[in-house]
Amino acid sequence: MLQKLASASDRSGVIRELGEDFLSKVNDTSYLVETVKEVIQQFALDRVIFLFDEAAHTFIPEQQEVFFEIFKLLHGGRVAVKAAVYPTVTSYGRNFEVGQDALVISLDRFEPGQAGRTINRKLFRGMLERRLPPSGSLRKKLFARGELLDLCIDLSTGNPRAFFHLLNRVLEKGGLSDRSVLLATQEYVDEELLPYH
Repeated sequence: MLQKLASASDRSGVIRELGEDFLSKVNDTSYLVETVKEVIQQFALDRVIFLFDEAAHTFIPEQQEVFFEIFKLLHGGRVAVKAAVYPTVTSYGRNFEVGQDALVISLDRFEPGQAGRTINRKLFRGMLERRLPPSGSLRKKLFARGELLDLCIDLSTGNPRAFFHLLNRVLEKGGLSDRSVLLATQEYVDEELLPYH
């Protein structure tokens, strides 16, 4: 409903549909927490896990502080909350203590030099192997051109989502070649990354 409200041309109609007090309730973090707990109880769920990616990139610092307040209130009991955060970029707010309210698990994908490239290539090839049918022609085609597959992996700079977007664009262009990989990379940057940022 919030998405509907955000994109509505007739916002007052959507607000009438939601109810006058809806927006004030949504801004109340305890209301959100109680709603999640009611859903858990209503559907007899053993556990609910919320996975949040790129909170620091999506929200401005003030919104990040609200996010981590909700994070803190939600976490516990049958609710687990996990968020990807970035050193020096994430604003936790005054009421959130790293180490007390959440544990930090460091995931560093960016080992420098050839060792890092080797680790990334192995990781990304493993992801690709799990996604492709074991005896498919696409699998044979991709792994037969290992140097171009490695180029796609390197150009994704350690980001699995970017790797799969890039690889899909290469395949849409009709095949693995140096030119198709470079064109797909430029298109991905121009059409996906730049408008997003």
